[in-house]
Amino acid sequence: MIEKIFQKLLENAYPNRDFETVKIGKTLFTVSHDCIGSLTYSLQGTHSYEEVKNLNALTTYSARYGYCPEKGPIAIIGIPNANADWRYFKEVSAYGEITTYEDLEFKKYSIEDAKHIGNYTVYGIKGIEKVANLVKFDKINSVYDSRCEEVRFSHELRVLKMKCKLEGQYSFKEAETLTKNQQRWAVDRGMAYATLENGQHVAIMSFWYEKKNEATGFRDVWESKKTEPPIQKITFMTDEEAAAIKDFSIYLYDYNFFYKPEKAPHIVKIDRTFAPGFDFYDTPDGKDLRLSDQI
Repeated sequence: MIEKIFQKLLENAYPNRDFETVKIGKTLFTVSHDCIGSLTYSLQGTHSYEEVKNLNALTTYSARYGYCPEKGPIAIIGIPNANADWRYFKEVSAYGEITTYEDLEFKKYSIEDAKHIGNYTVYGIKGIEKVANLVKFDKINSVYDSRCEEVRFSHELRVLKMKCKLEGQYSFKEAETLTKNQQRWAVDRGMAYATLENGQHVAIMSFWYEKKNEATGFRDVWESKKTEPPIQKITFMTDEEAAAIKDFSIYLYDYNFFYKPEKAPHIVKIDRTFAPGFDFYDTPDGKDLRLSDQI
């Protein structure tokens, strides 16, 4: 069977890893039993053993202490399966960042050794809501990031808040070519065409014409150190209506990354929350903007 052949190839290529080949339907998948890959968050700064222990107690789950050659001492809290035998982990998959598929090595400390370490970089799986009021997060998994949830999971009436704008103007055909060059897992290949109340023609990547009734307005990109742009009325058009227009400005509603950056125009505007050094805690109530609805 093909999965047995592939399994043998994996064992030869990675003799020290615990990989398994699984066939679902006609597709083969590689499952890594020695790697934890669904980290939910990481914390700012470093923490002592006692601080990690106290934070983990709030999650009601288990903690693991170890060393990563690339990152130094690592602690992972909120582990549901205390008996899991893994020796690798993956970085938190944060919204707006290119996801790394690299497996980072994790060398487990004994509890006695762990107690003498005082500079743990802390990751977590469960318990994000339990520790949110006591710590500040460095990264939050895109599934828990409210900026992502607004874009991908909302089916309620809302203002469409653009994440970035591309350089130049484009015909309908040029805009269609651009979006079709992108893999869906990189940039959602949906494209909706519309006219704003100021007369500007816009092509919105990662939004679909079929969802037009969900949009109550359009907000241009809110750039770093700028005031929030006004909300404009938006009127959508069909592809047939858009075909004759040659001056579309292209926006991304879902800020992800381009699969083929060489085919993507220069980005001239980017949302302030994706700018380097943005403070997610600079909010009226001091809560992390990624875990709020203040966007």
